[in-house]
Amino acid sequence: MIDLIFKIISPIIIVIKLLPIVYFGFILAEVILRKGALLYIKKYISSDLHILIFLHFINPHLGFRFLQLIKPKLPESEFIKLYLICFFAIAVNGYFIYILPLAFLLGKGGIYFALGKLVQDIFLFFVTLILYKNLKVKIKLPIKFTEKERSFFESLKKATLDFLKLAKTLVLMSLLVSILINLHFFDFLKPLLFPLGKIFNLPPQISLAFISATTGLQIGVAIIVSLLHEGILTPYQAGLGSLVCDYFNKTFALFRRNIPTLVAYFGSIGVILAILETLLLLIGNTFGILFVKFVFGESN
Repeated sequence: MIDLIFKIISPIIIVIKLLPIVYFGFILAEVILRKGALLYIKKYISSDLHILIFLHFINPHLGFRFLQLIKPKLPESEFIKLYLICFFAIAVNGYFIYILPLAFLLGKGGIYFALGKLVQDIFLFFVTLILYKNLKVKIKLPIKFTEKERSFFESLKKATLDFLKLAKTLVLMSLLVSILINLHFFDFLKPLLFPLGKIFNLPPQISLAFISATTGLQIGVAIIVSLLHEGILTPYQAGLGSLVCDYFNKTFALFRRNIPTLVAYFGSIGVILAILETLLLLIGNTFGILFVKFVFGESN
């Protein structure tokens, strides 16, 4: 019984270790997005398009709010290009505040994971560069400050409340998935996922990580960390397996999070945006997996 409880809470402990980094990101966003900071940014970044990209890097939802105001003024094709250009900034943000902390938890295996995700982002960079060169409209941001700026304490309070909402959902979802996995609720999926693991020469136990990644990449990586500590996976297999987990995470996130979020912001075109960003991520992730497999696979 004690062993079962330990297996259930192990992924939760790993998720909790990530929360201080996430909290710091919430505070940083609130500080930078204060009126004085934005005016400072406007002073040193002359292009409104570059400011929009920067805002997406700091806080995607703030960038989305500006895109909402810009959308009626642009042809649909140009708006799609603009969104995907801004999406690269979101991907870079995710690399620093999401991927690198996960890579740190993987130890040596995190090197392979981080390199694979870096290759993905390099692919996204070249796609973004092509879109940037082909953007045919001039972007004008409607930056106006009509409300009284919150005090720093109020900003800190808002960041804390937003973080607690996310942390509660993340921990509860991680706990639920861990319970279902350890009670073998998802065992029926193992025969479907076993061939995938075999393609990459990964042990069958990693199918648990693939299943849990459908809820969140951090949960899949937590399972992989557990397998790594048990000696079931080598660091190379842990890194490669985490990249494969990302496939399941991105695919299910399309329906679980991306489509609902983007439709809420941009209407029916949000479905197209969500599908396009997911396809780009999956293609980029494929390049990352191939890079890790062919550059490091033989020696491992």
